[in-house]
This record gives sequence, structure tokens and C-alpha cells, in this order.
Amino acid sequence: MNETMVRESIAKMVPGNISIEINPVEKNGLTLTGICARKDGSNAGPVVYWENYFGTDDEKCRKIAEMLLHAIEQAPPIGDIMDLINDRERFLANLYPLLLEKKAAGKSLLLVKDVNDALGLYLDLDVSRPEASASVKVTHSLLEAANIEKEEAARAAFKNVAPEIQSMNGVMMLFSGKEEEMVNFFTAPDRYNPDEDGPLLYVRNGKREYRGAAAILAPQVTDKIRQIFGGDFYILPSSIHEVIVVPADLSDASDLKQMVHDINRAEVAPHERLSDHVFLCGKDGVITVAA
Repeated sequence: MNETMVRESIAKMVPGNISIEINPVEKNGLTLTGICARKDGSNAGPVVYWENYFGTDDEKCRKIAEMLLHAIEQAPPIGDIMDLINDRERFLANLYPLLLEKKAAGKSLLLVKDVNDALGLYLDLDVSRPEASASVKVTHSLLEAANIEKEEAARAAFKNVAPEIQSMNGVMMLFSGKEEEMVNFFTAPDRYNPDEDGPLLYVRNGKREYRGAAAILAPQVTDKIRQIFGGDFYILPSSIHEVIVVPADLSDASDLKQMVHDINRAEVAPHERLSDHVFLCGKDGVITVAA
């Protein structure tokens, strides 16, 4: 199907008061096909990406129409945002970190702790309607409206992270359908046994799994991993949703970089790739590019 046919096909599957727009969208250095649904009289609406769906063109159109309708039905009212702006404590309590793309050599993302660089923030709107789940990217104007400095917002976002540090062996067993007790080593570091759990640990934000890789920037997370491993560790960007960490004295950064590159090309969707680089977390939690 061409763009016109896709738009007309989806439009037939939604109510007449909803318009369908298709536009190219730049995400993580890639151009994706963004499909937006807007109710009459509204200047905003949910966006999904054609490349994220599989099947025949007709099947993809049906799935996209269903997702857009669901998103519109579940969207929190604009009042939710205004309520948060007017409630400083709730605003800060609903902030979470987000890793943004930083243009650098090879167009890769550099993990840094400078809040004005690779770190972004988003505001969780799942506060007044339990059945809804939505978020908005935090802009300077939104922080100004809430009278909050970005540095304070970043500290709050890191504090709100609910870290999950788990054995990669256990995660793989779960993926394969085997029952496995999943220990969160962030809350139970003494239960980590490298002989049984292996050297690879899986790290994400358990509070908000989507784009959960940003949890690795939280100071409490890097401190805990250094405690578990007893020293420096490498960070392998698995995807925008999670990272994998391994003790620095057990691996070679160049070999790990090649592995990350190969897995990114073979198993990770382009719009979910975080980086081809490997990073080192050293003393004081400082993160640098290792390879």
C-alpha cells in the first residue's frame, strides 16, 4: 500500500470524528512513518509507527487502528497536566529519567550525567485515572510553568527510579518459558552469587519499563552495581529499555563492543538501539566511553 491507501484504510476503521495523518518522524537518527489520530477540534493525538507492526498491510492497518483508538480512549485529560503543574510535590514525584540521542562520532548515544546533555525527563500522567497510562516529555517551558529548576527535576527523577538488577541467566530462563525465581539484587545484593548467577546482570527501571535503560544513570544504581561486583564494570547498551552490565576485570571492551554491534544488527529494532559503544563505570560512578 502507498501512503494514501494506508491513511484511507485506517480512516475506515475509526469513527468519523477522528482524522488520520501520516508524516515522517525522525527518531534516534532514523526516519519512521508516524501515523497520528486526532479528534475533531483537537490539535494533539497519539502517534504510532508503521515500522513497529508486522504482518500483511491489511493486518498492520487493523492493528494500528485498534491501537490508536485505544490510546485516544485512555488518554488522560489535559487537566491532569495542569493539576501536576499546580502541585509541586506531585510533579516531582511523577518525574522519570529518559535517555536522549546525542549526536557524536558515529551518531551514537553517549551516557553522561550532565542533565543538559543526554539526560531528558518525562512526566508520568498515570496519576488520576488508574486505567490510563500516559506520559509527556518535560520541556523547559513545562518546568518554568511548574517553577522547578531542571537540576532539581533531574534529582527527583533519579530518586523515583525503581531499579531492577537481575541475573541475565534468570532473565533468559524466563524468556524460554522456564520458571525461575527472579531476585532483584538492588534490594538483595548479598544474594548475588557469580558462580550461579553468572557475570552478566540485567538493569532497568522497574517502575517504568519503557525506556528503562536510563536507570543506569541513577547514582544509587551505579553505586549498588559497584558494590555487587566489587569494582568497575562495563555497560552494554542492550536497547533503549534496558542495559547489561559485566565486571570490567572479566572482559575486554573491544570484544564487548563487537558483540553489542552484532546483536544490535541481528536482534534489536533500529528505533530501539541505544548505542554500539561499550561504556565503563569507574570510581565515583563516572561513566565514560570504553570502546
